[in-house]
Amino acid sequence: MAPLRRLGPAIVDMIRPMNYTELIASLDPTAPDGRHYADTAYSLKQPGDDALKALIACAEQKSSPFSVIVIHDIHGAATRVAPDATAFALREPHYSVVNAAAWEEGPAEPHVAWAQESLARMQPFASQGLYVNFMGHEGEAAVRESYRANYERLVALKTKYDPTNFFRMNQNIKPGKK
Repeated sequence: MAPLRRLGPAIVDMIRPMNYTELIASLDPTAPDGRHYADTAYSLKQPGDDALKALIACAEQKSSPFSVIVIHDIHGAATRVAPDATAFALREPHYSVVNAAAWEEGPAEPHVAWAQESLARMQPFASQGLYVNFMGHEGEAAVRESYRANYERLVALKTKYDPTNFFRMNQNIKPGKK
């Protein structure tokens, strides 16, 4: 992380153990009303020098002073849970990275482009799977990949409890055929 920290002071530095509620609440000041957002995300297992250089280049080319790259360090307790114990299957140590384009006025295109170009630049270094709450419009295949072996179990639950797909305004798991 040292090369990233040399870029300047972090807006938020949360590289320490914390519970989920604390993590979510800590992000509230970074998302004021009236701001627009477009996110892309990916996972990194262990970023090497080339990945860090690419990440720094993405940060240097951000489209707005409000845009950020958020790096979540997923190690420790989160990795000690069995992959099939919850819906979230990505239990190996990794970094979850979000390119969060943010702007207040003007067209969306340059900001969306920055998020998408940053994602494309980092794909050679990305690992399989992603925390679905960080997804933008990655599509059904990415959702399936993120849940891994748990996906079919979640389809069965969706088929049983939401067969009409009422709850679909998310990274959707479609109900199975009856």
